[in-house]
Amino acid sequence: MLDTHQRQFVKLLAHIHLEFHQPQRALPLLQGLLALDPEDPETLKMLAWTQIRMHRHQEALDACRRYLAAGGEGQEHAPIRLLQAQALWRWGKKEQAREAFSRYLRETRP
Repeated sequence: MLDTHQRQFVKLLAHIHLEFHQPQRALPLLQGLLALDPEDPETLKMLAWTQIRMHRHQEALDACRRYLAAGGEGQEHAPIRLLQAQALWRWGKKEQAREAFSRYLRETRP
């Protein structure tokens, strides 16, 4: 079992891989973290971002749904709404992408 610092380190490694356009290296790190904590919102957001970069749009949308199923509303969901819109747009679902982007805009207004 990983402690909090170790989990943060693994997230940092995954983030570095994503920043250097290596999502295939970030994916197993994030999957491992989710095996330990399947509902961690930060890891789910990173997983969605990774899957979008790997052109796995359906899987990215599944990660977004899991994140949103955890509950709550408002500005804390804005980043996941933007990821949803991006995944839908790249998957060719333009109208659904527009709706997700509209939700993103509504949630970011003060």
